[in-house]
Amino acid sequence: MDKELLSRIREKISRNIGIKGDSYAVLSNPGYSPVHISEDYFHDFDAKNSENKIAFIDGGNMELISSSGICLSLIRCYYCIYGENKRVEAKRSEFFAFVYSENKGEKVLFKAEIFNGAGIFESDGVLEFDSMDPDIRKGGSRADISSIPGIVRRIAELKIAQKLSEKLSKDDIIILDGNLQPSNKEEEKILERLKRSAPILAAISKTSSLMTDKGNAFSAVLESFEKPGKWYYYPIAHSERLPEIFCVRLHGRSEYIFKLEAFPRQDFNPEEVFGLLASNCRDPVFIGYPYGLIEADGLARIKNNEKDFYTSSLMASFGKEWKKLKPYINTKNAHSVLDSIS
Repeated sequence: MDKELLSRIREKISRNIGIKGDSYAVLSNPGYSPVHISEDYFHDFDAKNSENKIAFIDGGNMELISSSGICLSLIRCYYCIYGENKRVEAKRSEFFAFVYSENKGEKVLFKAEIFNGAGIFESDGVLEFDSMDPDIRKGGSRADISSIPGIVRRIAELKIAQKLSEKLSKDDIIILDGNLQPSNKEEEKILERLKRSAPILAAISKTSSLMTDKGNAFSAVLESFEKPGKWYYYPIAHSERLPEIFCVRLHGRSEYIFKLEAFPRQDFNPEEVFGLLASNCRDPVFIGYPYGLIEADGLARIKNNEKDFYTSSLMASFGKEWKKLKPYINTKNAHSVLDSIS
């Protein structure tokens, strides 16, 4: 590659990654009031063994059939519970979600019909979404039907958290992957119930788009303070009703800072919560990241060879009828053909 071109690219990148007197984090939700960045907001903590339990939940989904008007996905969820750093309970569940469009007056609705979801949902049923709901659409355009299975998966994860909250104590912790910001009304209803439940509910983001007023990554600004060991940074922003936001390094040798959200409550003790989490973050596979989430991610993930198996099973079940699906599938698979050529 041309050395002069590389030099120009390097120079441009270098000019845009320096810390420039950043003042506060910029949050997309207007319900937060940002707090000025200060070295005083770094707090040390120690890893702690405790009798309290931590439950980790994650999910995955894979499209089996997809067109602009229908979509069939396999959705898999997994949870594991750790006590004294040993797995004491685990369960994997999977179900199918068939999403189709339906006109209702002037509206186009997406209906997600659940098959084999009794382990998570009360019964097999139908979830309904307005395709022009501002919470799920893209800009001014109608939501893509293929985005609905991801929403159904998240609802399933929250329903598992709700079931676990009934068996765990108030000092136990439920950890989700991602965040606690609802993306639709159904998630909002479940999160409101979970907010009032006994255990502590939190979510960890592996990646965070949190930026500062100067356009820098918030985690990079925290790194510039060069704080050693385990620590959490708080407060980042204030809100009376929204989840508390923390940034945390869960192992002294970790190169990663994670964003953690938790619902506020009077007896919430960050040192206890992060200390218990840190005791689950010693695995060299991903040091500084909870092993329970590594496990949940791996066992909820749906691999491509599994997709081939389920698609072949569907083809066998449809028999000669399968060719009727071809016009629907071909509306979206042109990219797949080009990918296979290249």
